Amino acid sequence: MHQISRTYRRLIVIAAAALTSACANSAATTSIPNVASRPASLSVPAVNVQYASLDYQSKSGQPLTTFLTGIRGDNISGMYRKSNDRARGFMYHPSTQQFDPIDYPGAYNTTPYGPSFTPNGFYRAVGSYTLPNENLNYGFFYDDSKPKSDRFVRINYPGSTNTIPHSTYGSVIVGNWDKLKKGNEDFLNYPTVGRGFTYDLRKQTYTIFSVPKSKSTTCYGVIDGAIAGGYTKPRGIHVTHAYVYDTSSGVLYPYDHPGSVITHFEGIAINGKRGNYSLTGDWVALNGTVHAFFIAMKGWKYQLPVDIAYPAAQTSGNSVYSQDGLTQVVGVYDTASGPTGTNGFIAYLH
Repeated sequence: MHQISRTYRRLIVIAAAALTSACANSAATTSIPNVASRPASLSVPAVNVQYASLDYQSKSGQPLTTFLTGIRGDNISGMYRKSNDRARGFMYHPSTQQFDPIDYPGAYNTTPYGPSFTPNGFYRAVGSYTLPNENLNYGFFYDDSKPKSDRFVRINYPGSTNTIPHSTYGSVIVGNWDKLKKGNEDFLNYPTVGRGFTYDLRKQTYTIFSVPKSKSTTCYGVIDGAIAGGYTKPRGIHVTHAYVYDTSSGVLYPYDHPGSVITHFEGIAINGKRGNYSLTGDWVALNGTVHAFFIAMKGWKYQLPVDIAYPAAQTSGNSVYSQDGLTQVVGVYDTASGPTGTNGFIAYLH
């Protein structure tokens, strides 16, 4: 749903623009019953949250504009902008503090998302890229276990104008696509998509994922047993609703953050067993302010939300990972000042 913009306007794009786009007529491929599952209290649980900034640095040691987009284990995906404003992708490994480049061959911009890892220690990622002199988004799957010449596989929904894969787990990829007509004012400038899809790497087949009666659906995260993202309804106080979808039962669990008009899940991680998940995303208040948050799901029931707010900055939560009692959320914060303005962060929740 997002081609990352040059300014912090991306936060609004993430939560609103793609989800309120003209994406009607997306046919549902499955019957998805809704189950209301919201916190019973507005009290914030006592959770210790600590923050660390993480920026890609130039050869001279200067921090560059950095976006962190995904985390799984010792793998953090992201992108940075060079002095010519080109976006270059990377995978960062906290254990070694090393950055591995991920740039689609021949692309002008590359942005990897949602990594996963294999039992033999290799990592995978999905993402999008643009070609020189184009604004259209093309998708890819990256497998570090393959020879260099075979690591990238194109993932483009058939007949789409834009395809942006957001997350991968096992043989499944989820993301968004859209088809814009030539002559439409958004054809060259529209970087967002609002039709969800799943892709089976083994069968090489695509399936539309659309919440019934929604105007738009996004698929941002996938993990064992669940898909997470957001959807819009044509009417109502809440413009956008977050959701977790149980792939086994076909039940959709919507979530509206207290006080929000827009709520969207950006990332999901399993926390112990199926039905227990860690989630992060953004919510937008009626006055337009954007906030990041974390929320746990236990037994398919949402617990109490926790604020994710990098000190003195606007914050967006993009991905989450939980293991051995520690949860990490990665994302973007913007201070509107400093050498880069936009930076990556890791939040540690104990």
